Amino acid sequence: MKYLIGLLVAVVLGSAVMYYWLDPAAAPQPTVFDASPIIFEGTLESVNTGCFADGECFAMVDGKRVTLLRGWSRDTVGSVQGVNGIGNLEQHIGETVRVYAQPVGPDHFTLYGDSEYYVAL
Repeated sequence: MKYLIGLLVAVVLGSAVMYYWLDPAAAPQPTVFDASPIIFEGTLESVNTGCFADGECFAMVDGKRVTLLRGWSRDTVGSVQGVNGIGNLEQHIGETVRVYAQPVGPDHFTLYGDSEYYVAL
């Protein structure tokens, strides 16, 4: 039975590979977005402080994820302005913030890459 399932999986995957190999236009295309840094304003919806445990700290602003810090990263990163640290940003949920950040995907931005990037109250 397990050999039959393995054969079935191989046939299905092989068919998909052949389909895309014969017609590259049929292959899924990556989402294209403007990679230029942008400034936008929105409502601070939530703050995740996971970077304090080697994860990622991020804020959600009008449904957009903004990476603030990654645990132990030494890369160039912007700042959180108007509060004394990321932990204090949580006290301002519901308020309007201004963001200058680098897009990294649809509705995902980062403060990494330039010390001028910011999230400001």
